[in-house]
Amino acid sequence: MKYAIYSGMLYIGVILQTTLFPRINLFGVRADILCALLIPISIVSGPVIGAVMGALTGLALDLMFMQPGFFATQYLIICLLAGFIATRVSFDRVFLPLVACFAGYVLKETITLAYLYLNRVEINFAIAMGKLLLGGAMTVALTLPLHQAVRAFSGIRLMQDHSVFGNDRS
Repeated sequence: MKYAIYSGMLYIGVILQTTLFPRINLFGVRADILCALLIPISIVSGPVIGAVMGALTGLALDLMFMQPGFFATQYLIICLLAGFIATRVSFDRVFLPLVACFAGYVLKETITLAYLYLNRVEINFAIAMGKLLLGGAMTVALTLPLHQAVRAFSGIRLMQDHSVFGNDRS
């Protein structure tokens, strides 16, 4: 049940990312709602579930924009890293999602900049870094409410794992 709700949240996130968020920008920069949603899912559910959710969400974007593997690889990497960091480092519930989301966004966009550079696209480094930092800040602004929503959905009684054969946890 938990994964169905996460999938629904990501489905709504993909719709918002591709329809509404391109129209909402600040100096040509827009927030990445999928990054702000996938990082908390990875922190709450762990690296494997986060990586699977990130890869499937990225695959949906790849199919929409005809970029095979581009978004899937980016989201898989940032979700896997966020999940591993969450299992290894203990921070409070506010600080970790914000730092992980900013770092994940910067890593994702750095992969994009490296792709553009390797394809010999002229990039103004100062403008690119300014946009990268502004986009990271905008994405972090979305992270805290989305993290609270993910935590709330993962903690409700309907979302606890139940075995068909009873409680088999020893």
